Amino acid sequence: MTISIAANEKTESRFALTESEVNELELHPAIREEIDRDIAIAREQFRNGQYKKLDDKFMEGFLEEAHKRNGWLFKKSV
Repeated sequence: MTISIAANEKTESRFALTESEVNELELHPAIREEIDRDIAIAREQFRNGQYKKLDDKFMEGFLEEAHKRNGWLFKKSV
């Protein structure tokens, strides 16, 4: 098993964990099953073209939306 941010097995990711690294985490079996299920879903979505490119345009929109939703948190902490 390899846990990776990238859904494509061919894509090398610096966020990938090898099976031995995953085993070192001592994850609860239910959490491990949930991670495996999420990875399987992500891979299927990637194969079907159901993914978003995390380019600058996407990130700008994401950050703008995050500030709209959570801006009050930043104002409150100041």
